[in-house]
Amino acid sequence: MASTTRQSSKKILLTGPTGFIGKRLLYKLDEKGYQIRCLVRPPEFLDLLRPLIHEPEIIYGDLLDRDYLEAVLEGMDAAYYLVHSMSGRSIRETLAFEIMRYLVERLPILTCPKWVYTKSQPIAIDNVLSYLAGCL
Repeated sequence: MASTTRQSSKKILLTGPTGFIGKRLLYKLDEKGYQIRCLVRPPEFLDLLRPLIHEPEIIYGDLLDRDYLEAVLEGMDAAYYLVHSMSGRSIRETLAFEIMRYLVERLPILTCPKWVYTKSQPIAIDNVLSYLAGCL
């Protein structure tokens, strides 16, 4: 992994770095030079798509443990809490778009499940990541 000087001394806690959005946000924050602490639930592991510029701090734990949470947040400037059931509209719409794209690319015929009729406005993953990184 290439080592370069960090552009930012901001320390970011990222939960959910093993998920679809979290993994991509990890790369976006890494490119911006943030110091990243990744919280991963055991027995998951951080399976990277490609090498990062800066090595993240990877810690294992459970956010439901209040004492543990306080220790995890210590020294952090910001935190991203990403989960699959996130209620944010952008996340939901991105997942709907990506799921549909994935299905269309792989299945010649598809009987549509009930959730296909949910009204949503698709948004590209790059836009979601820009919005999330821009919150800092």
